[in-house]
Amino acid sequence: MKTFNKIILFVLCVIFLVSAGCADKPDDIEQNIQETETYFIENGNSDYKIVIADSPRGYEAHAAQEMVDFVEKATSVTLPIVKASAVTVTADSKLLILGETDHTTNAGVSAPKNTYGARGFVIKQKDTNVYLVGGDTGGTLYAVYDFLHYQLGFEVY
Repeated sequence: MKTFNKIILFVLCVIFLVSAGCADKPDDIEQNIQETETYFIENGNSDYKIVIADSPRGYEAHAAQEMVDFVEKATSVTLPIVKASAVTVTADSKLLILGETDHTTNAGVSAPKNTYGARGFVIKQKDTNVYLVGGDTGGTLYAVYDFLHYQLGFEVY
């Protein structure tokens, strides 16, 4: 009986330690989602473009393609992917900017890995532009999935 109790105690300790190491974000970071009057797809059309770095890193190109594919499946709208050097950011440029680019830096949008973790991310709207930036390129992919969840109801498993 004592061996059984030790095994149960060991299993409970392992479960506790594993679950404690799986925290998604630090306790001091909160999710702040606010609805706006801006639509990135309206009446079956969109003026938005997906912007990625001229030399995308890691998952950034994949994140952009995932956005194109899932938006198209949900709405029949195909969003173009363009390189950051091909666009100028203005208040009304209607861009979905993915990952680290000069545009995110100029807008003051970042997701520092030491604050958000490697897979953490920031989604921030400024004027008509939306910035999706991760702690690393995997975080940018998660930002895209989260954006698609809130905009189109997509779930990623």
